[in-house]
Amino acid sequence: MLHLVCRSPYADPALFERLLDTLDAEATVLLIEDGVLGASGRCAERLAQSAARCCVLREDLAARGLLEHCHEALNLVDISAFVELTARYPASLSWY
Repeated sequence: MLHLVCRSPYADPALFERLLDTLDAEATVLLIEDGVLGASGRCAERLAQSAARCCVLREDLAARGLLEHCHEALNLVDISAFVELTARYPASLSWY
């Protein structure tokens, strides 16, 4: 499953906790839009500890001036990789 985090994890911590509870080694998390605000700090540490592959959309991170603050365990991906991820996974779930 591809999990698209579109909203800041700080806006709804309970929703972020539900996301973390669903993650397994087969999952990939992609932080996009305001979801990239979770690419640093406590949220990023929690994602890095999960079994899932965790990615951040570079363009959205750069647009918010946060490129240098991304947790080193999260994978930066560009728009092309985003498209590849959506094609690779038969199902996706958007977290707003």
